[in-house]
Amino acid sequence: MPMQSACTQTTPTSKSKSTQTTPVEQQKSAKSKRHPKRHRVERAPLVDKSIVTNPAPQSLERRKSNTAVVVSKVYIKPGETKPISLTGEHLQKEQILWSTCEMIPHAVCGVNQTTVTLPVTNSTKARKVFRVGETVGEWDQSLLVEKAPLACTTMLERISAPTADR
Repeated sequence: MPMQSACTQTTPTSKSKSTQTTPVEQQKSAKSKRHPKRHRVERAPLVDKSIVTNPAPQSLERRKSNTAVVVSKVYIKPGETKPISLTGEHLQKEQILWSTCEMIPHAVCGVNQTTVTLPVTNSTKARKVFRVGETVGEWDQSLLVEKAPLACTTMLERISAPTADR
């Protein structure tokens, strides 16, 4: 009987008693059986839509006034802290800066300030460059309500009078 292995088949030759090895045809890979047949999906035809080239002036003005923009170029090395100046279009009253950059903290801008200077620390391992005109957040004109701070005590504080020695 001829001997068989996983990849080859051994058959005797007619002239000699030695055997010759020939490759066996491999079956189709199991990968093709795993994927189902793909069907073509028909799409709806595209509809022509008009493109607005000039947005409404009110929304454009509002967008400009709400953005916080870098005033001057600042290069910050890793681990370094530098001040950065930000401005907006209409900083007439007290506003809140909601930062979109991880390095710049949220802040409150006082009345009649045209620019705000904030300390920025680069805590990453890469350098960071803030360029002139770069948008780094939005100004919010929400009403600020200041509340009295909570009165807190520490466990080390004495509230009662000391007692006599025991």
